[in-house]
Amino acid sequence: MKTMKSLKSGQNMRLKTSFYPNLVRTGALGGGSCFFHALMTSMYSSYRNSKKDTKINIVTKTREKISEKLDISTWKKLGGSFIAMTPTFMNIREYFEQVYKYLQKPDKLKGVNSNIKNILNKTLFKECMDHYTLITEILPFREIDNEVLPLANNECSKIEDNLDKCLKIIKKVFSTFFKDKIQQVGKGELSSKKIKYFLNRFSDLTNNIVDQAVNDSFKEFRSKIKTYSEWVDNYLIEFLSDFFKIDIYFIDGNTLLPYQLGPCYYKKRKSIVILWYDRVHYESVSVIDENKNATRVFSFDHPLIQKLYTYLCEPNKMANKYPELHKELNKKKLRLKEESEEEESEEEESEEEESEEEESEEEESEEEESDDEESEEEEEEEEEESEEEDDEDDEDDEDDEEDEEDEEEDEEEEEEEEDEEEEEEEEDEEEKNEDNEE
Repeated sequence: MKTMKSLKSGQNMRLKTSFYPNLVRTGALGGGSCFFHALMTSMYSSYRNSKKDTKINIVTKTREKISEKLDISTWKKLGGSFIAMTPTFMNIREYFEQVYKYLQKPDKLKGVNSNIKNILNKTLFKECMDHYTLITEILPFREIDNEVLPLANNECSKIEDNLDKCLKIIKKVFSTFFKDKIQQVGKGELSSKKIKYFLNRFSDLTNNIVDQAVNDSFKEFRSKIKTYSEWVDNYLIEFLSDFFKIDIYFIDGNTLLPYQLGPCYYKKRKSIVILWYDRVHYESVSVIDENKNATRVFSFDHPLIQKLYTYLCEPNKMANKYPELHKELNKKKLRLKEESEEEESEEEESEEEESEEEESEEEESEEEESDDEESEEEEEEEEEESEEEDDEDDEDDEDDEEDEEDEEEDEEEEEEEEDEEEEEEEEDEEEKNEDNEE
């Protein structure tokens, strides 16, 4: 499958697809705001005729207006609450961890994260620090992280498209879990009044953390919309369609077929078409006539929009309304599937080859290690033999030395004996001489 190359801003190129004739793609600026640049290219001729800096300024101001327009109730519904739920859960976990760290080692609030400071200031922690510290011991953070949050997440997954209900469930799960823990820990030691008091303090802390997490997640999302370099989230498309009062259709740059980014939210109003390829870049799509005049904003009755709507929202009608196109598209889908399977097969073969090469290298490495071990063993044996020979030589040398010593001792003894004999002979001669003299 060929990869589509991006065009320069304002550059035009034919988009050859059997889905509809005479389509033209127009390049858009990137930098994280390519969707907005593609949208502006489709909607406003004044934007198309502007210089690069002006285009960037237009998109920047547009994103700021969109951010201001988005309210928290709309944000909670985006993407079936998925957009809001994910960062909210992450913030709840982080805020519990940070609050617990502070309560276990309380110090001055100076230097503490402003969000955490805001949570603490809404509680009675200043008057009852010991009580809040005890709360962190009754239900440690590791249990919140490993048991409470997963349970809350699981319960929320059973509810679709309703963040507010999910938040109530989260608060209830935390409260119930803490109640069970304190009843176990304080059994026989804490009165029901004391247990109720601690439960109220913990519930109050949980409510503040959850509410803060929601508000901060919403602010973070609005900030991203406002930021020029931040990519637009696909879950935001429906909101943007309503903001600009226009339906937005997409063509996949890889298959050159219509692409459904979400449910069929189209309201049969004025429409534009956007090319989306490599899952990261957007460009404007237009239809040119025989005089090379381009149409970029379409009525719902336009043949292109009718085809797009039928394909995406009423696929069962394609065979009757567009029989030839339907057959051709089925063939194309089959071909794309085969190509995809071939690519997967090639990838698998490549992975197998790599795996075999790695195994072969490992075997060679093992053989080399084995050879090295054998070589080392042989060297060790040779060293041992050499040592034995050296020992034998040493023993022979010692024997030789002993023999030499014995010989020397024998020689000394012989010399001594000879000396003694000579002395005796001398004495005898002296005695004889004495006798003769007498």
